[in-house]
Amino acid sequence: MQTDEAVMRPSTKDAFQLKGSLFTLTIMQVVDLNCDKISIQLDNVVAGAPNFFQQAPMVLDFNHCKQPPTTQQLSSICDALQKHNISPIGICGDHSDILRQAAAENHLALFPKQKTEKSPSPAKTDASTRYKTRLITQPVRSGQQIYAKDADLIVTASVSNGAEILADGNIHIYGTLKGRALAGVGGDQDARIFCQQLEAELVSIAGLYQLNEDFAQKYPNKNMQIYLDNERLCISEL
Repeated sequence: MQTDEAVMRPSTKDAFQLKGSLFTLTIMQVVDLNCDKISIQLDNVVAGAPNFFQQAPMVLDFNHCKQPPTTQQLSSICDALQKHNISPIGICGDHSDILRQAAAENHLALFPKQKTEKSPSPAKTDASTRYKTRLITQPVRSGQQIYAKDADLIVTASVSNGAEILADGNIHIYGTLKGRALAGVGGDQDARIFCQQLEAELVSIAGLYQLNEDFAQKYPNKNMQIYLDNERLCISEL
C-alpha cells in the first residue's frame, strides 16, 4: 500500500505528474496451475459477487505452487481472468528468473511479497492506547474512500454501495454497512469491524476477506462484529 504523497511536481511545461495513492488490490493465491480448474472456480466465485469483480484489478501470487508457471501457463490464467472481466495487473511474492520472464512476456508488473504476519508486541494493550481515532459524521457515499492511518475509524452514519473504508485499527459503523470495510490493513489480526446493519459488498480483517451479497438476509437488523479466529474470518452478533 502506498500513501497519498506526491513524488514529483510538474512544471508548466510537463504533461503529467507522478503521485502515490492508496488502492485495495485483490490477491489471487494460486495453488494449482491447472487452468481448467481455475476457470471452473472463477465461474463460481464471480457468480457469487459479479459487481465486485467487474473490471477489478487482480494480483497473482504463485508462492504456494510447487513450481512457478511457465509463460504459457501464466498466459492461460490471465486469459481466464479476462474472460470474467477481471484485469490481471501483476505478480507478487518471491520472483524466480522463470517467473520474471513469464511476467515480462505477459506484460505484468512485479509486486513485493505481502507482509501479513502479525507484528510482535512486548505486551497486550487496549486498542485505545494503540490507535488514535478518526471520526466521520457524514454518510460515506459511493466512490468515496476513507483511510484511517494508524487509527481506529468511527462512522456515525451509513456506508453506501461502492464506498470503501479502511483502517489500521478497528472500524465502528453506527449505521448500515453496504460498501467495503477493511480493518487491520497494516496487518493487525486483532482488529475488528462493528456495524449496526450488515449488507456489505466486502469485509476484511488483516487481508483476509469475505464477499457476500446476502449479508442482509443472514443478519437482518442486528448489531454485528467481524473478527479473526485462528486466521479464519468470523461474523457474529454482538
